Amino acid sequence: MLDGDRQWHKSMVGLRVTEIPRSCSFCTITVLEPGALVVPDALLDERFTDNPLVVSGPRLRFYVGFPIESPSGERIGALCVYDETPRSAETVDVVLLRNLALVLQNELWHPLETADTDASGAEAAPE
Repeated sequence: MLDGDRQWHKSMVGLRVTEIPRSCSFCTITVLEPGALVVPDALLDERFTDNPLVVSGPRLRFYVGFPIESPSGERIGALCVYDETPRSAETVDVVLLRNLALVLQNELWHPLETADTDASGAEAAPE
């Protein structure tokens, strides 16, 4: 998830930091596009060659991410996968990543959808 200055990691495996500056975030670039961002080798991609996450710890090389949208359509983050080893772009299942991102997006929206209904499914009275 992205805010004005930071990228927050809400769920992670392997990466041991809960937030990073947005200035070095791969996801900041991901949310600029409607589809997946695939970076087979970050050292060979001019957008990331001097990125602190690439040249120092954790030395990320591979990245793939798909943007997550708010109910209003604003891109607020990404479902992404990082690795310290470069990978071929052909090994990335972009359709699967998109489907997982849409499941996550639906889960984020779900509390908003149920806030207007009571336990019986009827709409709650406005306050």
